[in-house]
Formats: sequence, structure tokens, C-alpha cells
Amino acid sequence: MKPFMTLTACMLILAAFGLDGCFLHFYKTNTTDSVDAATIRSLTSGNKYFILHANHQVFALSQVKVKDEMIECEVDQLSKEHQKYLRPKREDRNKFPVKDKKIVLYEVHLYTQDSVALNRHNSVPVKNIYRLDAYGLDSEATSGSRVLSIIGITAGTAVVVGIIITAASVSNHLAYTPPPSQTGGSCSPRVYLLNKDKPELAGVLYSGAIFAPLERTDYLPLPGATPVANHLELQVGISENEEMVVHEAKLLRVRHSTDNNVLVDRYGKVLSYRRPVQPEKASIGEGRDVKEDIAADDGRYYSFSNYPVGQNSSDVVLDFKRPAGVHSGKLVIKARNSSWSYYVFSKFKSLYGNYYPTLQLQKDKADREKLLQCELDQSLPLSVSVKTAGRWKLVDYFFTPGNDAPRTMIMEIDFAGLEEADLIQIKLETTYLFWDLDYAGMDFSQNLSTESSYPAISRMWKSDSTSRVDEPDRKNIHITGNELLGIDFAVAPCTEPGFTDSYFLAGTGYYHDNTPFRGMPQLDKLAAFSSKGAFDKFSRQKFDELMIAIRSNSNKNLPIKN
Repeated sequence: MKPFMTLTACMLILAAFGLDGCFLHFYKTNTTDSVDAATIRSLTSGNKYFILHANHQVFALSQVKVKDEMIECEVDQLSKEHQKYLRPKREDRNKFPVKDKKIVLYEVHLYTQDSVALNRHNSVPVKNIYRLDAYGLDSEATSGSRVLSIIGITAGTAVVVGIIITAASVSNHLAYTPPPSQTGGSCSPRVYLLNKDKPELAGVLYSGAIFAPLERTDYLPLPGATPVANHLELQVGISENEEMVVHEAKLLRVRHSTDNNVLVDRYGKVLSYRRPVQPEKASIGEGRDVKEDIAADDGRYYSFSNYPVGQNSSDVVLDFKRPAGVHSGKLVIKARNSSWSYYVFSKFKSLYGNYYPTLQLQKDKADREKLLQCELDQSLPLSVSVKTAGRWKLVDYFFTPGNDAPRTMIMEIDFAGLEEADLIQIKLETTYLFWDLDYAGMDFSQNLSTESSYPAISRMWKSDSTSRVDEPDRKNIHITGNELLGIDFAVAPCTEPGFTDSYFLAGTGYYHDNTPFRGMPQLDKLAAFSSKGAFDKFSRQKFDELMIAIRSNSNKNLPIKN
């Protein structure tokens, strides 16, 4: 058993260190507007590449020397490789590929309003340099990326480790198992938009509705949906070990002005929004602010990794300035469930062993409200609270959107009791590492009127176009294995000036994950899940086990590349 564990752990470690170049690397600008001759002189001895931003033009400087408060230099054309990082969006956490580290980490940017002559010797007064950026590695952000990437790299080695597990016949005795990859490692019906006959993943339908009583109507946005020849075609698919029940599938078309965006909340209410504002601050405790991680739709995430005192969950507190006279707002977020959440949930289900199919049958007959309350007690959805009179008041929650693709969601929030408040505090809360939050903003505009309609279905079929689903059977469609449900809607594009159409798939149903689990139920471990917050503890425990296994088997002399 020990040689097998060592081999497995070593595979993960070698993957982590061998693929270090795949980790996200970040640089910071080290910006200063207090520039003196001594600072520039010290940089000239560091083999730096000087770039001059002069009167809206950019040049490379060579043979840089500082003499009598003047920068003496030759001005040349900027090489192509140094044109990539001229305008960083922020002072820290700027991403770059590791192959460019000998470029970006040696750049020094000088800013002046002076004009200079190309291909000539120039003299620039130090006093006219109003800004200096000396790029350097953002060690904190890069190290944090490495830790989170270990999870992803572990996911990439899952197939190989699985083969070793099977050969050794010890899968039920492992202290940990690598999480599955995000491709094929998800659990939810996926919706594909057919643009020019090429399927594009639009998102996941009613993720988390894994038992019949959890059936719900989900309003999945279809960004980029454009009718072709008065038709819009979708496909809904599941994985090999899944089965899905679709009781209704409709296309919701919302016509609105081009100046606004629209989303549908979980109750089916169409909400318009214009320009959500960023939070003033996004606090996760101990003075830490993750605002830069969630300020824009840019693929950077906050993954709910803090540990608030007295809570069995992770959170982030968003501070928004309230405009005078505004009595409500619309919280807009873009998020997904993490690959880690799928792994942890799979580990939880495996505790039931070969009893899981029986459990599934029991849950299909259980009380809906009790099942929903259980999910809330375990902080699986993303709950939203507002601070009123010094206390947190639960407003509502976002259902799990699945881990295949990020999803934009909206929630209307009443500011009752906060009429005199200048600052609105919103808390988002979930289980440790279960959600990746890409963006969060608050829209204070009025909800504008829109026109909604449901275009007709011109054709529906299973797996291929020859297996039609006729009108009487469209209220109870059963999809198994790798089958696909195809739906062709008859819809004409919007031609009304100043207006556009947004589309949503309104799907009602649920699904089952029939992944087989071995062994007897582990009743002692399952008993712990009867208490609130047990899933959060379980997630932290599994993460700690993974980190301990990696650290205990690592070669301390193996260098970590930056």
C-alpha cells in the first residue's frame, strides 16, 4: 500500500513542479510618481530594458546613463516582444505566461510629456519624468495561483491515477483521490447552442436538481444566440452515467432596448440592468480585499477560501455606495461551481457505497422543502444577505450553476430599513471552495418594461434527427447515457430600430447521477452530515488531506520555478 501511495503522490508532485509553466504568473508595476536620479541610476545597473512613454509615443532606450539630473540615452524602435505589456490594467495581479518572464520582469517604464527624436541621442530631464514603473514578480498572487493550480493539475492526472488504482485494486482504501477533470468531470445537463452547425456550450441546466423533488424551472441565458434562417437550434446532453427528465423546454425571447441588458431571476421575473457599479470594497476578513478579483468579467475568481470566525462557510462582504433616493438594487454576479466542489460532492456520495441507488430512490419520494432546507443548511447554494440594523438578514440565494461554464445571474434586493444609509453591505456565503466568483456588481437603474414571448418549437428529436419527439410526448422526455435532445425553435431576428432580443432556455426537470460506488455505507462518517455546516468542514478536511499528502511526499530540494 505505501509504495502505491508514494507513487500516486509523486505523480502529483512531478505534475505540479514539471508543469509549473502552466501556472498563472503575475507581475506588479511598482509604480511611483516620486522619481529621482538615484532611483533611475540604480535601475541602470540591473540589466533592465528601459521603455519611454513620451508624448503618446513609446520608444526603447539603450545606453541609459544619469548625469547631472539628466537621463542620457539612445532612442530606438521598441522591439515586438516588449509591446505586450505597455498598458497594465492594474498595479498588481497582472497575468503573464512564464515564457515571457525574461521580458516582462526586466521592464522599466518611464513616462514624460517631452518629445524625443528617434534613432538619435537624447537628453531627458529627470524632473520631467512624472511616473516610473519597475515591473517585478507579484510573488503573493503567483504563489496563490500555484496552490490552486495543484488542484487543477491533480485533476489532469486523474485518468492515469485511476488506472493505477484499478490495477492495484485498492481504490476503497486510498486516503485521497485526485479530483476529476473539468472536461467530463461535471454533473449536470449541458446546453449547446448550434451556431453554423458548430455546438457551443451555453451553460448548464438546473444544476443540483439531482432528485425528483428538486425539480425546478431554470432560465439559462443564451449569450450570442442569433437566429439563422428564422431558426434557433439547441442541444441538451448529459454524461454517460447520468439520466435526465425534461418536463418542459421553452425558448423565452425578451425584446428590450439596446441600451439595457436583461436577465431572468430564479422566479422567472425579467429584470433589466444597465451599468452595474463595482463594490467599494470586497472583504474576506483580516483586512483582505478581493475587489480586484471580482471587479470585472475577466476570468479572475475569488473561490471562497476564507474561514470566518464562528461560521461553517466561506464568504465575501461587498460594500456598495447607495445613490440618494434609491430604494432597491439588482445584484449581478458571474460565477460557476468549482471543479473542487464536484470532487468533494463525489467523495460525499461515495460514503454511501453500494447503497447510493437505494438512497436515490428514497430521495425521489422525499419532501421538497426538507431537501431544499438541507442544501441551505450545508451552504451549497450561494446565499445573499444584507446588513440591516447591525445584523445580517438573509435575502435569497442563487442556485448552483454547475462547473462547466460561468453564468451571469441577477437578484433584486429591497433596501427597506436602509433609507438613510450611504453604504449597502451585501454578504455572499457558501461552502469552502465550492463557488468561483468572477464578477459582482450592483445596478441601481429602474426596471424597464420589456416584451416577452415564447417562440414555437418547430422540431424536437432525441440523439439524431430521425427520432422525433412529437407534441404529446414533450412534457415527459427521458434522456439516458450519451443521448442528446435536439430542439429547433422557429424565431425571426429582431429588426426593430433601437431594440434587440435576448434569449433564455426555460427548462423544467431534474436528473440523476448513476455513478456506481463500491463498498458498504460508512455510517459513522455519514452521521456527521446531519449537522449544519458539515459540508464546509468536509471540504476543508479533504483539501487539507490533499495538501498534507503532497507536502509529505515532496522532495524538499526540488526547486520551485517562478
